[in-house]
Amino acid sequence: MKNFSVEAKLGFFIIAAVTALFYLTFMIGGKKLFGYGAAGRTMVIYFDSIVGVSEKSDVRMAGVKVGEVAKIALEDYKAKVYVNLYGDYKIPEDSVATIQGKGLLGEKFIELRAGNSRKYLENGGKITRSIPPANIDDLVAKLSDSLDDIKKVTRSLGDSFGTEDGKEGLKSIIKNLSQFSEVVGGNKERLNAIIDNVEKATKVMQLMLAENRENLKGTMENFKAMSKSISEQAPELLANLDRAAAGIRAVVDENRANLREGTANIKEAAGNLNGVLTDNRENFKTAMDNLRKSSEKLDAVLASVRQITDKLEKGEGTVGKLIQDDEIYAGLNETLEGTKSLAKQAGVLKVSVGARDEFLGSSDHYTQGSRSYFSIGIRPREDKYYMLELSNDIRKPLVGGSRSTLSSLLYTFYIAKRYGNVTLRGGLMESSGGAAFDLHGWNDKLKLTVEAFNLGGYDQFSTQPQLKVTGTFYPQKYIYLYVGGDELLNQYYRTFFAGAGLMVDEDDFKFFMARFF
Repeated sequence: MKNFSVEAKLGFFIIAAVTALFYLTFMIGGKKLFGYGAAGRTMVIYFDSIVGVSEKSDVRMAGVKVGEVAKIALEDYKAKVYVNLYGDYKIPEDSVATIQGKGLLGEKFIELRAGNSRKYLENGGKITRSIPPANIDDLVAKLSDSLDDIKKVTRSLGDSFGTEDGKEGLKSIIKNLSQFSEVVGGNKERLNAIIDNVEKATKVMQLMLAENRENLKGTMENFKAMSKSISEQAPELLANLDRAAAGIRAVVDENRANLREGTANIKEAAGNLNGVLTDNRENFKTAMDNLRKSSEKLDAVLASVRQITDKLEKGEGTVGKLIQDDEIYAGLNETLEGTKSLAKQAGVLKVSVGARDEFLGSSDHYTQGSRSYFSIGIRPREDKYYMLELSNDIRKPLVGGSRSTLSSLLYTFYIAKRYGNVTLRGGLMESSGGAAFDLHGWNDKLKLTVEAFNLGGYDQFSTQPQLKVTGTFYPQKYIYLYVGGDELLNQYYRTFFAGAGLMVDEDDFKFFMARFF
């Protein structure tokens, strides 16, 4: 170096500085120098929009750079991005590509979110699952709309509370809130008790789900097997339904006159009942007065009974002494238990309550796509029951406008009797006379129902009787799913439906009250 001139030394220094600067520039920019780490594989990613990304943009996975954008093209109105991958990075086939940014206004790059697939993209593979970048202009526009809404709200609040009346109203609200907080503070123990009960109920529900997890899993497997069986037998079932519908239509055609006469008799009976109620209004009023007087007398009788019970508790009188004697008390208790057992053997009246909702396949002539039902059942015996049901009429009115809540209600009340695997029903169905039968199978888990009502037709577009066929499946005792068709004889209102329902009895209520309260 001593033989080099000052100019040569300065030249070597400048060359070394430029080389170091060139190398550092590529290192800081994340670029490869002299082909080091060049892409060994390629893949293609499709985006609906690629705003902010250009060629040479980074491709990262979990924040680590795994490649860069080589080329961007347009294919079928979508952005087709060619990517060069570095090294031997494995990309799962179900990975998702998104566009991220380094800060709010920073450089955009493509982020790969690894999927769960055990299969990996080969050289030239494609990723079709992508998430487009958020549009800043759209976000600014939405933010501007939100600010305008906030201005309107603040202006409305200023108009409401800026006046003297508004200030007085605000003071009244604050005073009411203060009183409410005092009431809540005074009932803190009750609120804590309610919260404890809710927590206990949640724990009981979790325990019940854990205990019955296998049963639920078995039920779903049974339902899957049954649905597969139904799908295989669907053509034959539909053919049988067509034949049954044709037979019912023939029966209805043959008995149309009798059905119309029966409907007329029902209307006449309803009119007579209304007349009887009108004629005996005064008698009903007198009966209510007598009932009120009887209740007053009953209060006096109860007061006397209270005095007698006080004496019995003190052991006064012959009956009081008998009750206070332990041997006599034990005998009476045993007799009462025997009487209670006899009453249970004689049978009790069971009451059940249920609700269901069905969704229509076609709603062109209906005001909405679903219909709700509320049911109350009374079962005096295992083979006989009564059913009261309320539903809503969702047919579109022939004249413009809409029905009121009361005018849209449909009433159902019928009696049912079971003979083996067949149940016959008859009575009032959706505010008209009708009849039906049920076929039970598979240990009562399946039921086929055929109902006929509105025998004179619903309106001028529905002149035939309303025929409704339903198939029902009970995965559990009180839960059921069903599908079927309605208005099968009238093309104008014909539709198919699917729904689910719940029917519980008093034993379930007792269980719930015992577990949670």
